[in-house]
Amino acid sequence: MYPPTGTFSVINVNGSELALTGTTSVLLNVVESPGIASPGGTLIEWGTFTMNNDVLGVNDGSALTNRTFVAVQATGGYSLAFYDGGCFE
Repeated sequence: MYPPTGTFSVINVNGSELALTGTTSVLLNVVESPGIASPGGTLIEWGTFTMNNDVLGVNDGSALTNRTFVAVQATGGYSLAFYDGGCFE
């Protein structure tokens, strides 16, 4: 837990840290953290998770209120992502 922000990191069963990553904040994919280095133009957040009444959320300073986790269809099934609640262009 990061006391100044009230946020924490999420560690999966393999001991890897989970992160949110993407090239735009509209849809950030939940992935195993690729480490501290990030490819140019890629957003990576890993210490911004919150838990309120057993609901996982994100506190990264955004003023958007409709953000939520979503299932995104991918090859062979679905993956988890964090959607900002806006419209895709």
